[in-house]
Amino acid sequence: CFATEPTDVLVFLLDDARFDQIAYFTETMARLGPEAVTFERAYVTTPLCCPERASFLSGGWYAHQTGVLTNESPTGGATRFLDTRSMPVRLQEVGYHTALLGKYFNGYDELGPYVPPGWSTWAATGDEGGWRNFDVLVGSTVPEGPGTATTEHILGYVTDWHGERAIQTLTDAGDAPLFLYV
Repeated sequence: CFATEPTDVLVFLLDDARFDQIAYFTETMARLGPEAVTFERAYVTTPLCCPERASFLSGGWYAHQTGVLTNESPTGGATRFLDTRSMPVRLQEVGYHTALLGKYFNGYDELGPYVPPGWSTWAATGDEGGWRNFDVLVGSTVPEGPGTATTEHILGYVTDWHGERAIQTLTDAGDAPLFLYV
């Protein structure tokens, strides 16, 4: 079931979206084009923000296996996620340009200016970010260990920034296969 060549993967994670809201993303879907894969019957193991993010970023483990059971410390959030063998680490090890733009986990501010291992491009917004004029923690890491981010203050609207930064990330990846998590 593996492709003969690496496949680019773009993940747009929406918190608190209803299953039938995707129909209203007509411009986004048109831009992705016919090459996009849409999963009509996708299910989440734990439909709660942090447990589902942990499940996805771990490669599909259940909440009781990731240890991220809730959205807040001590049983959930960023402080509970074991990031050393995450999917981005594994993808980066085989040559992918990995990028996170936007939210990582609730409680990420408690870790800052931490950048988890496995991210070629890291631009994470904190828990208290607003819709306009917000801070982003920027950095990059290798699979072998974490790094330290620097803070950039962004003047503008967060959704516009996500789009512009995603386009820049496509360019930054060059010829490498891309895993982009927005």
